[in-house]
Amino acid sequence: MSGRVAVIGLDCAEPRLVFDRWRDELPSFSRLMDAGTWGPLRSVDPPITVPAWSCMMTGRDPGELGIYGFRNRSAYDYHSLTVADSSAVKIDRVWDHLSRAGKHVITVGVPQTSPPVAVNGVDPASFAELTWRIVPWAERAWNDIRAVNGALPFRHDHYLKLWQLTRPRIGADYMMFDEAQDANPVIVAVVQDQSGLQKVAVGDSCQAIYGWRGAIDALATWPATTRLHLSQSFRFGPAVAEEANKWLVVLGDPFRGRRSTFRRDSLVRLLMSAGLTAQRDLIDRLNVAGDISVLFAQSRREVRSDPPLTAAEVQSDASAGRNATAAVSTQGCD
Repeated sequence: MSGRVAVIGLDCAEPRLVFDRWRDELPSFSRLMDAGTWGPLRSVDPPITVPAWSCMMTGRDPGELGIYGFRNRSAYDYHSLTVADSSAVKIDRVWDHLSRAGKHVITVGVPQTSPPVAVNGVDPASFAELTWRIVPWAERAWNDIRAVNGALPFRHDHYLKLWQLTRPRIGADYMMFDEAQDANPVIVAVVQDQSGLQKVAVGDSCQAIYGWRGAIDALATWPATTRLHLSQSFRFGPAVAEEANKWLVVLGDPFRGRRSTFRRDSLVRLLMSAGLTAQRDLIDRLNVAGDISVLFAQSRREVRSDPPLTAAEVQSDASAGRNATAAVSTQGCD
């Protein structure tokens, strides 16, 4: 038996496709399967990249590790969120045990291993040398991809990046950027590079699940002048929301523990003050199903009865908010 072992994991790969249906179309994997040992592994709950890989490498479950996703809570509230990087894993992983046993180890592309920690093998000090050796090859690959007669395949990510590098201008008055918690950094750069229009990013940082694909939580660093919380869900009724608010008060959340119901004109006034819309009929179209209830920093059960907006007020507020930028969080909602 060889003294060296290579462990290859395929994140989010459907075993029935890789090991069965597509095996003939994956000759490299097929050769590895013929020469080694392979099989599907049962994931953990929640079955996502983080914490699954760390659970596999430590032999501990998410509860023991205290890690439940890419975005981890550092306190018992909805605001103290941190990125679950390698420093969040307090249990030795398999390469730590191997290092102490004198084995030479290297990890490549394993989730939740950044920032890197010292091992008996490729340690952090070696990454500078690896970068020095790899960057020239990466530059050659990029030049080949851009060449009309290049040998490397030209894929979606490549032409998207080429388009972003041209710094495209999008002629619009408003730009709504949804699912910003799982954003392609290239698209984020395109949106944030626009000027002379209102930009609104919407998302829920607690539902960021595509970090394995290179997605980022753009909400966390969005350069917003206004931040609002959407707090009405159509998945449950007011009774469930009322009970949830009781527990949020216990957890010390200052925003969600206070509940108000606004009439439609009040909601329009709120959005207009943030420069989110310049047309009253937009809210009318959004509100065809009935009154919209929102949570805001007012006393619980308070009902606002602002007078209807006049045409002059609408025009004035629209002009004032022309270049406003907003980030809207749907945290806890759908």
